[in-house]
Amino acid sequence: MAGLSSGPKFFVVALRSFLNLVVLCCLIVFTFEWLSLAVSNATKPVLWMIFFPIAHTSFITLWTGMEFTTLIRYHRWLGHLLMWMITFHGIAQYACWIHMGTWRSYFTNWNSVAILQKNDIFLAGSIAWIGAIPLWITSMDWCRRRFFSVFYRFHVLGFFIFILFSNMHWPGMWQPMMAGLFVYAVDLIFRVGQASQVSAITAAKVSEDGSILTWQLAADDELMQRIIRREQLAVRYAGPFGGASQAWDGSDVVVLLAGGIAITPMMGILRDLVARAESQSGRVPSRVYLLWSARTQSEFAVLHRSIAAATNIKAPSGHGQWLTIELHATSPINMPIMTESGRFKDELDAKPTTVTEEHLADPKNFKDRYSPTNTSPDGFLADLTPTVSKTSFRHASPYFFNSPRKMLPKYFGWFHFALVHLFVFLGGFLGLILSRAYNAEIACTRVGLGVNKYSWQAGLLEIVCMILGALGPAYLLLVFPGIVGRYLWRSRQNNASEWPSTQDLDSDHTAHLMENAIGFPEDGLRLPIAQGRLNIPQRLAEIRAAAGAPDFPGTGPKGKCNGIAFYVSGPDPMIGAAQRAVSACKIAGPPIFFRREAWSI
Repeated sequence: MAGLSSGPKFFVVALRSFLNLVVLCCLIVFTFEWLSLAVSNATKPVLWMIFFPIAHTSFITLWTGMEFTTLIRYHRWLGHLLMWMITFHGIAQYACWIHMGTWRSYFTNWNSVAILQKNDIFLAGSIAWIGAIPLWITSMDWCRRRFFSVFYRFHVLGFFIFILFSNMHWPGMWQPMMAGLFVYAVDLIFRVGQASQVSAITAAKVSEDGSILTWQLAADDELMQRIIRREQLAVRYAGPFGGASQAWDGSDVVVLLAGGIAITPMMGILRDLVARAESQSGRVPSRVYLLWSARTQSEFAVLHRSIAAATNIKAPSGHGQWLTIELHATSPINMPIMTESGRFKDELDAKPTTVTEEHLADPKNFKDRYSPTNTSPDGFLADLTPTVSKTSFRHASPYFFNSPRKMLPKYFGWFHFALVHLFVFLGGFLGLILSRAYNAEIACTRVGLGVNKYSWQAGLLEIVCMILGALGPAYLLLVFPGIVGRYLWRSRQNNASEWPSTQDLDSDHTAHLMENAIGFPEDGLRLPIAQGRLNIPQRLAEIRAAAGAPDFPGTGPKGKCNGIAFYVSGPDPMIGAAQRAVSACKIAGPPIFFRREAWSI
């Protein structure tokens, strides 16, 4: 009897387990469907925000005062968030299709009937996601900073693939990204208009006596041959982007820590501070420190004379320097040292050598041609940079004209800036209205064929018409006529002789590299270079202690220092060391406001 009763019991347990499994599978399918749709809807605010930070010149940078290098961080963060959301959306849909046994039909059918949205084209969505994955991978720091050309090309290609196929996947995809794309279109119009201008380079970094010219160029035989033949080189210019960073405003002490070439953003801050201190206009900190560490001493040669001269400015209290510059070289001396007279040590006793024209024509012997011991009687500078007399430079402009003109800004006043915005937004809306006529034509003439069959065409037409409407009228009516007008006026004037030569301009006040120092012998300026790495925690603690001294001229309560603005720009190990140094400052003293300056995109 026990054996007979165990059979029905086992059947009941098995049936219950099967029903539980069916219910669980249904819950999983419903959950995946619901989560996939929920994440898809959650991408809309991210798509709305992601394109705003990429505009170099926009009302956002002008109204908020934030620089492009700061805004681009938000674009990166939003981009990572968007890709994670899209990846989850796609994988959840794939898991649902696999469980339902419809993977092949849904993934490969261009006009498939969707589960929840009858106008979705699943294959187009898969192409958009797959096309965005290389964009995502190449935008990582390890690829973006080492292989920028790879990152840039994949970014452009992935952008177009994602924009076009995502709108074919869901025809209403343009709605959340429309505002950001319009702002980017305004910036693109300004940049294209500026890139089409042709100007002549008339200045170079040279020594005061015009005997030495310093260039750092990549080893390219074709480029060196063009330089030897003294041909004019076409260079595209873009910028400036954003404005001077003034996040230090209100701090009594400003500390600028830079590593290597990352001194670039610090130079902009320093120039602004020096200009305010010299003109005595605006709020100026009581103390400014520049802590610059580089591998080789030659990197310090980019320091401008005006910044070095600012070390002679007295502090507001009358005690000590207002600007303190500390240079640290982590590698031994690796280049010739210049003496106080402006001559290299290893060339003081050198005698001119006689060389042939064939010898000079070889790019490997470029140093022999333009060394300080082989200058012409008229001077090396006059030999290398003749007066600009050409009226046309081949391949210098994307258009039919190549005449040089004076460099102009991107836009001319607020009215022009606002007018371009108006034309971009109005043109984009008109393009969308024009594209919607296609949907009306389908609804009236193709009744019974189904909307889903033509939804991908409608989505593609909407995004293309919106982009063309935003870019075309604004550029053709507000930017291009000015370019053509300047070309026609320049052609009639034919006044190439008014372009100055290099010897007509002042030198860029390049610093001279001396023994364990850099300086400007003409002005008696000399800045020592310390060997070895900078001890960031120790130096920051010393600066903080000096700012907390009783005799410090602070603007805080009871005349104390109200804060230290600590700017850091450089490689990740230096930034990490600076962050740890700030965290270690736990004793009582002025607060430290840490800020990382972006020096690479």
